[in-house]
Amino acid sequence: TEVMAVALVTVKVVDRAEAYEPIRPVAAGIHHALHGQTNVPLNGGGTMLSSRRFRAVAYPEQSQGIEYRHLGGTYEVHAQ
Repeated sequence: TEVMAVALVTVKVVDRAEAYEPIRPVAAGIHHALHGQTNVPLNGGGTMLSSRRFRAVAYPEQSQGIEYRHLGGTYEVHAQ
């Protein structure tokens, strides 16, 4: 039986864009939903004891001539 889990989870927005501005509001919403949360009941049982952003994620990517932007963060999550 696992009593407690600690995980690093990357959550990000990916969009076809030449700038980060169009996806910044969605990334901010993700951050507000996760960062600093404590004692959140989880579906299926258990509790997210804490969540904090470990590092920001922001980088461009080009695939088959299409420009993509990634924006979000890696979060350290403690759950029970």
